[in-house]
This record gives sequence, structure tokens and C-alpha cells, in this order.
Amino acid sequence: MGISREAYLAIINRSRSKYDNKKTRINEHEFASKKEINSIKIIVPVLQLTFNKIIRQHWTKYQKEQKVFDMLVHKYYTENYQGENFRGRKVKIIHTLYFKDRKKRDLSNYGQKMMDDSLVREGIIDDDNSNVIIEESVKIRWDKNNSRIETEIMGI
Repeated sequence: MGISREAYLAIINRSRSKYDNKKTRINEHEFASKKEINSIKIIVPVLQLTFNKIIRQHWTKYQKEQKVFDMLVHKYYTENYQGENFRGRKVKIIHTLYFKDRKKRDLSNYGQKMMDDSLVREGIIDDDNSNVIIEESVKIRWDKNNSRIETEIMGI
């Protein structure tokens, strides 16, 4: 058993006038665009510094490199997503690093600190602590023509 169209419109109009009086009415288009997303994939065309390189360089040089990395994340995010984010949500993050060669690499040396910091600065996630990032993993793959980082953020 349903509600008639006239009754539905009357309820909507009553609730609209209630919100109009308080000046807190949400635009229907705006409300529709705030839908909850499941995942975002960020692709950065460079590999971040390894943990060993980060701890061995002066902090000013690290900060300059971080700013460049932040700009690359910002560029990709703004070109491909319309402000979608995981603010207020817990996330799982998978970093896939693509190298040009098949050298052995120490997986723990690629902790993705720069990427996590960029995700926070861009406002995609609230923080990069264990209360927000429930699970984080790193995969290594090969692409001789295109080294890059692909980071997938999934809401939980």
C-alpha cells in the first residue's frame, strides 16, 4: 500500500518550507552528489622516495619532494574526482608500485609515507593513523615503460 502522489508532494512541500524558514535547506542536486563512494584510485607518475632515502636526507629536501608529490596527487585527484572523499570513514589502502626493472626490492622500504601524507593534505582521508587506515598493503609490479604508484582507497 503506497502513498498518493499528492500526499507525497504535500509532505515534501511542508518539509521544504520548514527548512526554508531555517535557511538550512539542501539543494537536491547537492544532496545527490554527496552519495557515499566505495573506492578511489590515485595514480602518480613517479615513485616516492624510499624510507632509507627519507631518513638520510635533510628535512628541507624531504619537504620539497613532499610538496611535488602533493601537487601530483592534487592534480590527479581534481582531474578525476569531484570532491569525493572518505572523511569520517575508516579505509583500507592498497599501494601498487610499478618499477621499470625486476630488481629485488625490500618491501618494507616502501612504506608509502609520502602518499599517505598527500592523501591527508588533499582531504581524501582524515588522518594516516591506525584509527583511520585499518589496513594498508604494498604490492610490487613491473612495467618497463611506465613506473608509477597506483593507490586504491576503499571505504569500510
